[in-house]
Amino acid sequence: MRRLIPLLLLTLSFTAAAQAPMSNADVVKMVDAGLSEQLIIATIRQAPAKNFDTRPEALIDLKSKKVPDGVILAMVGGPAPPAATPGASPSMPASNSNDPAQMHERGIYLDLGTASSPRLVKLTQPKITGQKVGGLGSSMMMGAFGGAKTSVKYEVRGAKSQIRTSSNPPTFYFYGLDPEDYPLMTMNVKGDGREFVGLRLSHGFAGSSQKGAKPDVEVKIEKIGEGIASATPVSALKPGEYGFAQGVGGIYEFAIDK
Repeated sequence: MRRLIPLLLLTLSFTAAAQAPMSNADVVKMVDAGLSEQLIIATIRQAPAKNFDTRPEALIDLKSKKVPDGVILAMVGGPAPPAATPGASPSMPASNSNDPAQMHERGIYLDLGTASSPRLVKLTQPKITGQKVGGLGSSMMMGAFGGAKTSVKYEVRGAKSQIRTSSNPPTFYFYGLDPEDYPLMTMNVKGDGREFVGLRLSHGFAGSSQKGAKPDVEVKIEKIGEGIASATPVSALKPGEYGFAQGVGGIYEFAIDK
C-alpha cells in the first residue's frame, strides 16, 4: 500500500498538468525547444483549454522571446495562415526560388532584382528595445472631458536596416500575410536606434481602444495568387529607414539608399 501512494500522487500530478490550460509560458517552451511554427499553431488550436495573456505588453514580451507572428496570431484567436493551393509546389525559402508567383515561407519579401530577373529577399524584424506613449498626460486630461487620441512609438535596435535598396519605388511580396494589415511606416533614427509609430490609442468615457498605425506611405496592392500579394509605394520614397508595422511591437524593416 505504501508503494502505491507515491505512484498515485505522481499519476494525479500528471493528470492535473494535462488538464491545465495552455499558457504563454507553454508556447515559449515550445519555441525554445525548436518546434516548427506550424506544429505550435496546430497544438494551440487543438488545446482543450487555453489561458493566454494577450495584453499588449504580454504580446511584446512574446515577440522579444522570438515567438513567430503566426503563433501570436493563433494565440489571440486570429485566422489561420492561408492554406497552400492544391497541387502547388511546397513553400520554399527565398534563397531557393525567385519566382514571385510561387508560394514562399510566410513573410514579406523585397525584390532586389529586375523586372526580367527578380531576386527576393525576406525582410527581417529588428528587436524592440522600448516604447513610449506620446502626449499621454495632456491626452488623458482631454479624455476626461470626452475623448483624446495618443500614439505609441516603438524603439528598435540599430540605426540602420540590414536590407537596403536603391530601387525606387521598390516592390514587395507578401506571402501568407495581408498587406492591408501592415502599414508602411517611416522609421526615425534616434542615436544608435530607430523608432516608429505602431499603435493609435483612443481614450474617452467608454474606455480605451487601440488601432494599428495609419500608414505614412500609400501603397498599391495587387493580388497575385492564393495567399500571395504585391505592394508597391505609389510614389518614390525619400532615402531613409522604413518598415511595415505589424501592430503590437513589430516591424519588417528595410531602407532606401540614394
